[in-house]
Amino acid sequence: MVCICHGIHAQNIDSYLKAKPLELTGSLSANGGLSSINGTETDRTSPFHYGLNARLNIKIYGINTPIYFSYRDHSFSLGASLYKLRLNPQYKWVKLHIGDTYMKFNPYTLAGRNVRGYGVELTPGKFRAKFLSGKIQDLNSYKDTLAFGTIEEQTFTRNTLAASIGYGSASNSIDLYAVKTKDSDSLEVSQIEDASRLENVVVGTSLRIRPTKGVRLQFNAGLSALTDLEVIDENETRTAFTYNSSTNYTYAGDVSTSFQIGRTNLNGKVKYIQAFFDPLTTQYVNNDLINYTLGLTLPLAKNRIYLNGSVGIQNNNLTKQKASTANRIILNLLANFRVTKSITTNFRYTNFQQDFQAEVVELGNEFNYVVTSRNLLGSFKYRSAHPTRAFHLGLTAGRQTFTNVSDEEINNQYQSLNTNLSIGLNFKEADLNITSGVNYRDYTNDISNNENLGTHLRINKKFADKKFNVSYRSAYILTYKEGLRNGNTLRNNVRLGYIFSKKNALNLQLGHIRRTTPFSESFKEFRTNLSFNTNF
Repeated sequence: MVCICHGIHAQNIDSYLKAKPLELTGSLSANGGLSSINGTETDRTSPFHYGLNARLNIKIYGINTPIYFSYRDHSFSLGASLYKLRLNPQYKWVKLHIGDTYMKFNPYTLAGRNVRGYGVELTPGKFRAKFLSGKIQDLNSYKDTLAFGTIEEQTFTRNTLAASIGYGSASNSIDLYAVKTKDSDSLEVSQIEDASRLENVVVGTSLRIRPTKGVRLQFNAGLSALTDLEVIDENETRTAFTYNSSTNYTYAGDVSTSFQIGRTNLNGKVKYIQAFFDPLTTQYVNNDLINYTLGLTLPLAKNRIYLNGSVGIQNNNLTKQKASTANRIILNLLANFRVTKSITTNFRYTNFQQDFQAEVVELGNEFNYVVTSRNLLGSFKYRSAHPTRAFHLGLTAGRQTFTNVSDEEINNQYQSLNTNLSIGLNFKEADLNITSGVNYRDYTNDISNNENLGTHLRINKKFADKKFNVSYRSAYILTYKEGLRNGNTLRNNVRLGYIFSKKNALNLQLGHIRRTTPFSESFKEFRTNLSFNTNF
């Protein structure tokens, strides 16, 4: 037995010594550009922008250290000038997290949030443990509009400590979580309008069981304590966490089961989220509700028909704290039909989401931080194939309802209707692709209605054995506000790309926008962007 252990130990040392001292692989991209605008007093974007992105893996004697880095200045997109850097050195079952780190616990403790700091992840066999320390960014600290560019609102610095321990496999496991987040005193409350320093402690657990083949059970839960640190309370206590008369204890959880037979799956879920449950370390939680859902995945007719969906009952406003109560049927349905080899159709409808994911969308001339509360979408696609050419026809139509999750938004319900007709030709031998179409969009809330009617054209051509690529895009859009003509927008974009080798490519983009409107400032804008990408 001693000889066997000694042999294994010697083998590990021998493989370590034979490994290369240094290996470097990854990719690197850099970009920069200029923009100029005439007709407005305020720049829509920076006159000069630049950025750098890198994905590297440094391997030293067999020890991997992935590095992810990105930097961009104040450019035309969400967020101010920022950089992100993440290092993940790993040796066997020890993994370090340094920089902008993402660790997922469960939906009610730490999910959808990046932490800038450091952490460690241990996975020896079936045991696992995580520890994370750093700062998180207030989701509403950045505001971005097409008219005024990006601004960063003052917020407190939020320090987070997170830890978890677990045991088991993907089928049978148990995990325990604990997360503490506290706003620091780096800013005075007077500097932040209507803001208070907060402290949040949330603990939770996840349990997975597979009693037999094809049967799965899962349980997630979280308990949150949220305290307003600005409340003056003589009985305030500071132990593992601070609590005073403002401390609010809330909880949430779900239990689900699924039965799998071949490709057919039957599942059910019960989900309860108490009123005001909204930990600082989760992205967005729709609370004060209970859902009962039953789901089915069913392929039919040799997979030519695919159905996937769930139906259930949702009861909300359980504590009668909201202005309205809705006890309603909730439905989530996806249906795909392959009529022939050339014709396919798709239908999707949902009026709820099990796990809300907030996102930034452009509604009118502003970016809004929203969640989708209702989605109806249908599509029809036709494709014909030929040895030298191909033709496609596509029609999509859909309606979405967005709910704004910003506390400052009063009229927070948006309705959006989108339709698009697209026709395309692909000449294979000439490496030429032409696509054109028309689209209509209507978006409205309680106080305004906006409509867009436009047409678009795209031409893409490749030369020199597909090494040189030229692409041209054009769009002309008529806009209406409250039923009245509100001008038009013309967009033109040219992209030139050259592939030096399988690992190196250079791209140049030229863009032009002309906006004419009788109700606000008309303008003309010209943009350039040069980028280089390499893999090694």
